[in-house]
Amino acid sequence: MSRHDWDTARKLEFLAFSTAAESKAEGQRTYLGLLWWLIDPAVSLVVYYIVFEMVLQRGGPNFVLFLFVGLVPWRWLSASLEQSGPALLNSRALMQLVYVPKALFPLRILASNTIKFLPVFCLVIVIVLASGIPPTRALLFLPYIILVQGMLITGCALCLASIVPLFPDLRLIIGNLMRLWLFLSGVFFDVGILEGKLEQTFRLNPMTIVLEAYRDVLLKGQAPSSAMLPALALGCIFAAIAILVMRRLDFQYPKMV
Repeated sequence: MSRHDWDTARKLEFLAFSTAAESKAEGQRTYLGLLWWLIDPAVSLVVYYIVFEMVLQRGGPNFVLFLFVGLVPWRWLSASLEQSGPALLNSRALMQLVYVPKALFPLRILASNTIKFLPVFCLVIVIVLASGIPPTRALLFLPYIILVQGMLITGCALCLASIVPLFPDLRLIIGNLMRLWLFLSGVFFDVGILEGKLEQTFRLNPMTIVLEAYRDVLLKGQAPSSAMLPALALGCIFAAIAILVMRRLDFQYPKMV
């Protein structure tokens, strides 16, 4: 099968089949499956609550909800990028047997993680509303925020997947880079408490803007800021660059891995 045999319908069919197969395989590997997407942020929430609220006394009103609303979207980002980085390296056997458009390997991981994220995030919404925060029309902006974050994740995931085969050791530090990004994204604190250039620097981080948008809608009943548009544009730019790189190196990747 050559590159020209892969029309849109065939790509979607491959994505659907491989995503379903991956979800089934993960369900067989772990007992918790989808529940782990809720348990992992919940465990992190307890740890960070103890550190920031009880030890450092740096929390604030609704700090538990503040943390939870940040940790679940962060889990979507971190899991997707850490798994997408080595996606081509992990698919070497298939690439050497048959031609597959290389972008489909990280995209199937993103699709699988998105399917896990959405029901867990719906549960987050239920928890927020059950805590006594009244629903507002701002909730209608949630699909837009999810779309922006999804596009940002897609762009970053494709970029990582495209360059890791060129620099294989990069996959060993993706986890460390994600932890650094975590602390620079305002997951544990309100960036608005910072002042001057420090606040401006933090707001250059697209995930800071995305997490603030989730919190504005869910916790404050406010529409997200227009700063979401640069985050959306950045994801589109990253995705376009990565696809160009993958097309250029399309037939070199099987030899690299």
